This record gives sequence, structure tokens and C-alpha cells, in this order.
Amino acid sequence: MKKITIITVVKNNKEGIEKTIKSVLSQTIVNKLEYIVIDSNSKDGTSKIISKYKKKLLHIRENDNGIYEGINKGIKKSNGKYIGLLHSGDQFFDKISLQKALIEIEKFKLDAASFSMIYKNKGKIVRVWRMKINKISKFNFFKIAHPTLIVKKNIFKNNLYNTKYVISADTEFLTRLIKIKNISFRSFDLLLQICQHGGISTSKRFLILKIKEDLNLLYKKFSYQSILIYVYKIFCKIPGFFSKK
Repeated sequence: MKKITIITVVKNNKEGIEKTIKSVLSQTIVNKLEYIVIDSNSKDGTSKIISKYKKKLLHIRENDNGIYEGINKGIKKSNGKYIGLLHSGDQFFDKISLQKALIEIEKFKLDAASFSMIYKNKGKIVRVWRMKINKISKFNFFKIAHPTLIVKKNIFKNNLYNTKYVISADTEFLTRLIKIKNISFRSFDLLLQICQHGGISTSKRFLILKIKEDLNLLYKKFSYQSILIYVYKIFCKIPGFFSKK
């Protein structure tokens, strides 16, 4: 069994996919990781780029119904003790990012952990996600930087993403982590990823759909407290747009 599986889901992103692949394969623990790229039958040359690295990763190329169905495929195929994500176009902060993350996870014997991350737009930092929590609850789960989340496979395989949510399946997944009895979780102020601003969860194009999905799932999970949780979630994220380090 590998120490960790990294999953990248991609569709038609030939400009970003190679950067992401190189970031994963340059990790100091590359011999301890399994890399799975879920390619939603790309037509722009993305698949050809991925195939250049076929000896170093598992390339699954087939149609799917969105990013979360793709991630679920990767989870089912994974063989790592832990599972993490790196979206196409994104990079790990440096070559020892995963090594440092796993040291912390194993030190505290965690089932799940999250880390800090940076969003960039045209090379400039536009947001820093740095919110530390030690125990997950309904009043802080939204402080978790989902792209940085590393979770034990046995938890992930029993809690696949709910694909009825186009954008907010990550948030819905986090609400289920709260309910896992005795789960050991901690976040760390350790920069793990550099993400490109403008992905599906940060795009203005999908803003209305995201708000609708967030409010809908929060109401189903927390009833009358949902509005309070949503407002607090927005409030907590504001400082990140003014921090540059």
C-alpha cells in the first residue's frame, strides 16, 4: 500500500495539466505516493499531455458527469492509506509539501487534516486561506480549505461525494465529516497548495448556483441555524482577500 494517493480531475485544460502533473511527480515522497488522473475524455490535447507520463501515473480517460463524479472514481481506484486532491492547473507549494503534511498527520495520528493555501490570478496572490481549527464542528467546518484536505481512505470510501451538487459537493462532504464519531481532525498553518483563482467554486459565472446549493444543503443539515452559519462562513473568509502572505 502506498502512503498517499493524489487525485487530479481534468477536462480540456492543456494549459494547466502538465504543471500540475510535474508538481505531483516532483514531490520528495514520490516513491510513496500513487497518482491518479481522471480525464473526462478531453478533446483539446490534454489527454496527449497526460499520456506522456503514463509510466508514472494511472490515467483514466472516460466521460463523467462532473468533477465530483471524477473524484469518486479516483477514490474507488485508490490504494493509498490517505487520499488528497490537486486540481488541474494547481500546484503544491514546494517539493516537500506532501512530506511535511504527512509528518504532521502521522505525528498526531489523524484521520483527516487540512492545511493553508494561496489563490493566484495572473501570477499575483489574490487570497490566502489560513484558518486554524483543532476540532471540526458545524460552526467551523467551512474554515477548512477543501482542496488541501487529506483523509484516510477508509473514511473517503464510505463517504463519497454527493454528485447531485454541481459545486457544493465539497461543502456537503465536510458536513458529513462532522458526524463521524471520534474522528481525529486538525488543521495546520502550513502552506500546501497554490491554486488558480477562477475555478468552478470561485468563478463569478457559477456564483448564483453556488449560493443556491450552499443554502439548500445547509438548511437540510442545520435547519433554522443555516442562515447564521452561512453568514458566519462569509464573514470568516473576508480577511483572506486582504492577506498577501
